[in-house]
This record gives sequence, C-alpha cells and structure tokens, in this order.
Amino acid sequence: MKQLKLFAPNDLRIVEAEKPEPGKGEALVRVKACAICTLEQRLFRGSMRIYYPIVPGHEAAGEVVEVGPGSITDLKPGEKVALDLIYRCGECYWCRVGQSNHCAFRFSKDVQTLGGFSEYIVVKTKQCFKVSGSVPFEIAALSEPLSCCVHSLRAINIELGEDLLVVGAGTMGLIHVLLAKTMGTRVFVVDPIKSRLDKAVALGADFPITFNPEEMKNEVLKHTDGRGVDAAIITAPTEEAFRNAAKVVRKGGRLAVYSAYSEEFDIPVNANYLHRSEISVVGVEGRSEKDFLIATKILSNGLIDLSPLVSSVFGPEQATAAIEKAGKPESYRVVLDFSK
Repeated sequence: MKQLKLFAPNDLRIVEAEKPEPGKGEALVRVKACAICTLEQRLFRGSMRIYYPIVPGHEAAGEVVEVGPGSITDLKPGEKVALDLIYRCGECYWCRVGQSNHCAFRFSKDVQTLGGFSEYIVVKTKQCFKVSGSVPFEIAALSEPLSCCVHSLRAINIELGEDLLVVGAGTMGLIHVLLAKTMGTRVFVVDPIKSRLDKAVALGADFPITFNPEEMKNEVLKHTDGRGVDAAIITAPTEEAFRNAAKVVRKGGRLAVYSAYSEEFDIPVNANYLHRSEISVVGVEGRSEKDFLIATKILSNGLIDLSPLVSSVFGPEQATAAIEKAGKPESYRVVLDFSK
C-alpha cells in the first residue's frame, strides 16, 4: 500500500508499506479522503515536531475493510466511518476524568499517532465513528474539525437567542458560524479579508465586520443595545484579536481562546476588568469522543453543509502542492483523495 511519510521538514515522500492486519479490538480501514489541517502544515514546515519519520493526517474518513477477530463492536465491513486519529489511552488521569483530548500519551511514538495519509490504516474500533452513506468521503473527513468546533461551543455553553462573535473567518471560524446558526444564535464575524466575510455571510453570518478595533466595537455595541456579545471565540492567532474581542464581550459573558499561537504572549487584559465584568476566559483544544460523535451525527443528519469549505481536492502524488495550497489565505480545506 502507499503512504505519505514525512522524513524531515519539507521532505514528504510516497513510500510502499505492508498493508496492516487488525487484531482484537481493531479495524482495518481503507482511507478514502484526508483533509490537510494547520497541524499537517506545521509538521511539514518544521514549526511543529512530534517525531520523524511520521505519517501525517488526522482528518480522515474511509470504509471499514475488516474487523479484527474477537472484537466486540457493531462495526461491519463496508461501513463508512470518520476516524478519530488522536490516541486516547483510557487510563491516564485526563482520560479517566473525561478530558481525553489531553491524554498523556496522545503523541507517543509507541502508539498509532495520526496516520491518515495512507491507503489503509489499522485503528481501534472505538476510533471509528459511523457516518451516513449519503455523506461524501471528503465531507466525512471534516468530522474532526467539526468536532473541535462542537467542543469549543460546548465549552462556552452557547444558548438559544444569544449573540456570538467569531474572530477570524478561516475554515474553523466558518465552521463555528455554521454550527452556531443551527443553535439559534446571531453571529458577528470579524476578518480583515472581504472575500472571507462574504463567505461568512453566505454561510449565515448576520453581521460581517472588517477587522478594525473601533469598527468592531461600534458594530457590536450598536446591535446589542450597548451590552456586547454574550460570547466570543477567537480563531485568529494574534494578540490584537484577543485584546479587541475581550472588549466587546458583555458583563458576565464568555471568551474562548480557540486558536493556537506561533509565539507566546501574556493575556493582554486588565485583571480589574475581568474582576468587575465577570468575563470567563477559557482555552479550548481538541475534542472528546462525545464531541466527535455529535459531529458525525450532525453530518449524517444533514444539519449543516460543509461542502463550501472544501477548496480543492488533490491526489496523494500531489501532496506537497496540496499542502502549499492549503496554506494560502484564499484556501479553506484542501483534501487528499486516496480513493483511486
């Protein structure tokens, strides 16, 4: 079988590997599609390292080929599944307290880490989440980013009728928009690029705002009777985005730090402001098994349409070009098609 293996930064090669066989509690899955996330882009550039060599890819979907003997599962060959490719040991402290997205061994070299850039993959059966046959594989692969957005909206307890500010209209910002609209909220979106704001409006955003601190403040206050939004999610990795989002959250509101930052910085918020306004600030990262299940149910039930966020589809032999394309500002999700 063919795999895309990253041997060093900017050194991604197609290699031949033995097709694995599933053991007890495992399933062999024929990968059909795997999207390229910022994680894969960082690994490719070398700005993030797990270990080398590694088979990247964690936004994957495929078809069950075989279930290991003696497995206790209702998975059957031929079923379409989205794959949760972040390892969860089930035994460390974080797994036991229900925070398996922080599993102590999730990036261990001794376990299956990532691996979606491959024709076939063996995973634990619990890592397979069924998806309706009507959902295209390239959309089923987006169950993972969708589940991360489910996780962040659950973390700030979005409720019917609330106002949500999404800072950044890239892929993850727009998935937040789509999800929030199904939850009965009004959505403000801030981004410096007009084409992205236009896309946000096409996907249901109520108030597009060019990223300008004064304009953001004026527009938010104008449409919320001077209160500010009930909650904000920062998907743009800049200090300025954090600082200005915090200023337009109402008293008693919530602020989620969704984006990862390439450079560390101290939270630029006055402590007295947090004290007097009772704003809650929460970091959100990854997703739980429940988040992943919710995401696959949302897609299977046709509650949102993620197809506008698939910018391009490449074959695995074009993987380097696909990764470069994925990093362009005009791109949303770029997908590798392993089905041919």
